[in-house]
Amino acid sequence: VGIYRGSAVEMVTLENGAVVKSLHGWIKREPDGGWGHKPNYVIYGRKGTMESGRLAGQPGMNVYREGPKTGEGTWEHYDPSFFVDADQAEKNPNAGHGGSDFYPVHFFIEKILGGKHADLAIDVYQAVDMGICGILAWRSVLQGGMPVKVPDLRDPAQRDAYRSDNACTNPEVAGDALLPVTTHKGPEIPEAVYDYMKALWAESKNINGDVQQYL
Repeated sequence: VGIYRGSAVEMVTLENGAVVKSLHGWIKREPDGGWGHKPNYVIYGRKGTMESGRLAGQPGMNVYREGPKTGEGTWEHYDPSFFVDADQAEKNPNAGHGGSDFYPVHFFIEKILGGKHADLAIDVYQAVDMGICGILAWRSVLQGGMPVKVPDLRDPAQRDAYRSDNACTNPEVAGDALLPVTTHKGPEIPEAVYDYMKALWAESKNINGDVQQYL
């Protein structure tokens, strides 16, 4: 799948009419923000910006609020700290995505056990809301960029319409509804390449010979 790595753009219209443009993927920047490095997040609005530290050693969140005059505003820096079971979070710094993967699993378990932080867990609808835009965006790409409606699966009628929808890029799931992984013709990959990658994986190394880091 790595040979199809690239960047992507999603345009999503929200219920209130606002439009969100999402740029993500393997967009080049040095130092690299991809595997093995710190990911950064930026949200741009009409009256401000919020972004995480872009480079290694830059923790926290920076927020810009524009004033009445265009181009004039104030910057504020926030250094958030773990406030829920911080001791456990600090013991799992390599849980993935800078440590943030620890909390979804933690809250999931808390929900099952009825723990003191159970209410902080997201439900299945919120989880699907977070992932379905990307899934449907790919369907839009395969249709030449045509708009695709995002269903509200809380509505039984809309949910039932998708109940047997298995269209995806995984042949073990999709069956006859298999979607292509690229809009371009893929190259022929010799079996030896797969054997080489499997050997690297067994040695916990990546294509550069470096030890793998799970982020």
